[in-house]
Amino acid sequence: MTLDRAWPLEQSVFSRVTASAQAGTLIVNYVPDTPPPRYIRLDGFSALDASKWKTADKFRHSFMVHAFDRLTPKDKTWVVAQIAAIHAAIIASALDVDGQRVRVEAYQSSFDKDAAGGHTAHAFTRYSLQIGK
Repeated sequence: MTLDRAWPLEQSVFSRVTASAQAGTLIVNYVPDTPPPRYIRLDGFSALDASKWKTADKFRHSFMVHAFDRLTPKDKTWVVAQIAAIHAAIIASALDVDGQRVRVEAYQSSFDKDAAGGHTAHAFTRYSLQIGK
C-alpha cells in the first residue's frame, strides 16, 4: 500500500531539513503563536489517489518547505539560502521511495505583510513524488 509511505516520507524530509538548516533555527509544522524572527515550516503533507479510475495503488505525495525571516525583512538572502540548502539536501540525498524521486513543483520568494504591519521575507518550495504502480 502506498498510503502507508506518508509517515516515513515525512520523517525522512524532517531529518534532511533538520540536518541542512542553519544551526539553532526553529523547525516546525505549524504557525507559531509568537513566531521567532527566523524559522522553517514544513507543511502541506498530503497523499492523493493518483490511479486512473482508482484501479491501482498509486498516490501522489506532496509537501512544502517554507523559510521566514523578520530580522532582515527587506532582504531575501537568508530565506533563499535556507531553501537552497534544504533543497540540496532533499535532492542530493536521493530522497526516493520505490525508485521514484522527489521533484520540484514550485518555488517562490516574496515579502509578506505580517499581522503587526511589518514585513517578513518568505521563500518556499513545493515538492511531490508519486508512489505506486
